[in-house]
Amino acid sequence: MTQIINRPTQIDPAITLAAIQPYLTRFAKVLSSVLGIDAEIMDVNFIRLAGTGIYEAGIGSSIDEANFIYKHAIKMKSFVRIDNPRESEVCDECANKATCRETLSLCTTLQVGGQVLGVLGLVCFNARDRARILRKVDFYVEFVKQIAEVIEQKALEQKKAADAGDLLDALLEIMDIDDRGVLIFDWRRNITFMNKVARAEFSRASNSVPGNELRLRKTRNSFGGLQEFEILFNDRKTKVVGSLSEIRAGPPHFSSALVFEALPKMTRKALDFSASNPDTKLAAIVGASPQTLQLKSDIMRLAHSPSTVLITGESGTGKELVAQAIHNVSDRRQAPFVAINCGGIPNTLLESELFGYDRGAFTGGLKSGKIGKFEMANGGTVFLDEIGSMPIYMQVKLLRVLQERQISRLGSNDVIDVDVRIIAATNENLAERISQNMFRGDLFYRLNVIPLEIAPLRERKEDIKALSQRFVDFYCKRLNKSAGRIPHYIMNVLYNYAWPGNVRELQNCVEYMVNAIQAGQPWRAEHLPPKLRGPAAGRLAAGAAAPSPRSLREVEREHIMEALRAFPGNNKGKKEAARALGIGIATLYRKIGEYGIAADAPERTAMSTASISIADS
Repeated sequence: MTQIINRPTQIDPAITLAAIQPYLTRFAKVLSSVLGIDAEIMDVNFIRLAGTGIYEAGIGSSIDEANFIYKHAIKMKSFVRIDNPRESEVCDECANKATCRETLSLCTTLQVGGQVLGVLGLVCFNARDRARILRKVDFYVEFVKQIAEVIEQKALEQKKAADAGDLLDALLEIMDIDDRGVLIFDWRRNITFMNKVARAEFSRASNSVPGNELRLRKTRNSFGGLQEFEILFNDRKTKVVGSLSEIRAGPPHFSSALVFEALPKMTRKALDFSASNPDTKLAAIVGASPQTLQLKSDIMRLAHSPSTVLITGESGTGKELVAQAIHNVSDRRQAPFVAINCGGIPNTLLESELFGYDRGAFTGGLKSGKIGKFEMANGGTVFLDEIGSMPIYMQVKLLRVLQERQISRLGSNDVIDVDVRIIAATNENLAERISQNMFRGDLFYRLNVIPLEIAPLRERKEDIKALSQRFVDFYCKRLNKSAGRIPHYIMNVLYNYAWPGNVRELQNCVEYMVNAIQAGQPWRAEHLPPKLRGPAAGRLAAGAAAPSPRSLREVEREHIMEALRAFPGNNKGKKEAARALGIGIATLYRKIGEYGIAADAPERTAMSTASISIADS
């Protein structure tokens, strides 16, 4: 098929395309970016002035003997479309017809008045591109005509070169961006172009133009210095952030452009700077004890479920590490993981931190408003650490989020759907807090769908060796040292300590030792933290024969008795003892009964300085 479209022109025989060659390169790139095929521009003498792809290397050379289609266009002074170049009569005299790879040719003359200045051509070289262009050929023809008119106007009016250059720079910049969505509007605010990112965001077929189907509304809020917009498309609301710019020198079809990113993608970028360890997976949970192996098995079993998880365990056992591992082996691993310390945020700010707020919601807030953690984590996971510290009024609001999966920013009546998985963690006895009216029972049952308990380090001492060596390797790399492997006699000391601060305390201990060891120096007892030194530690570190290890029950019973001796025998004293041991009061009473300590516990006596330092660690 050969399509000819005549176009009226103006008279001005004094302009040549060579005078605006720098701009022709930009025009060719814009066309190639939008259409996804190669473009070239030649003057009336068949000298290639601009080109993309395979044509770029031939800029400045003559194509007088190669292209009969362009000669036909110049002869007709018109737009020419040839669907099957090798089968067209226009190409009969071409010496390259037998080897020609062109599958579709679109070209138009560039002219001012009756003078032809040159030809703008676009070529497909495979069936896939040909079919894609033909599906929306009328749109592309109109687009090419618009670009041709701009080229002619550029050649006609050099004084407008700066304005046209700004337009081309803007279009080129937009089209070259691969990771942001682009919407181009005409002067009526109808959509005239969507790039591939925008089509994917709104689930449109390739090259589809929605026109009036899409509605754009400013929300008055901003995020990261960008304006927030709400886009309504096919009865679905999508929040994006970006900038809407007017294209002053553009043709009517290109009146303004919105360059945007979907809010979840934008928040994911922001979270990349604050995530404590976004690559945390099961390999980060070190150890081969039965408890640790079971924990890893439980993580794999529950990771792909959307159900809420409640992680319990003493302080320092690695609850956030487990939460990150659950997220990073789940189907949500590509979405944000947002951690919130409920005990580290003032009660007055917790609601705005979780749910965000609109501009003007309260005195002292950002004028632009703020997006909350739940909205930032949409599609991913929210980790609520120290959930037991959450105030009662916020527990009611959290319960509603768990039930409805919806939030509202402070100062706004708009309801926002959020798709998040919630993982909560606590080192407190929530049942006891419920009995004290400090935690809602209904929220506890909503959170405790999948309970996951992390055993303290003293109950899984088989993990100490692997954990210690992992920390040694980590801090040697950070401090640019070479300490080698921990010798057996030092490991004996670590093994026989009760670790009330659990893995966190062990990590701090190893960091101390790596700092203490000098280059080329062997491990010695003096490298241990002061709280681990003493007669017993000295014997073990000196390589003396260590006594047979006591059972974990014996070590734990003795440690509990030492803590009870350090404080008065009343309820207040037991609470202080539990706090020193790093366990809840209910756990302490259970252990007292389990070991029969209440009946035979010795009277409280003065503790040694070493005992006090261990209990307080």
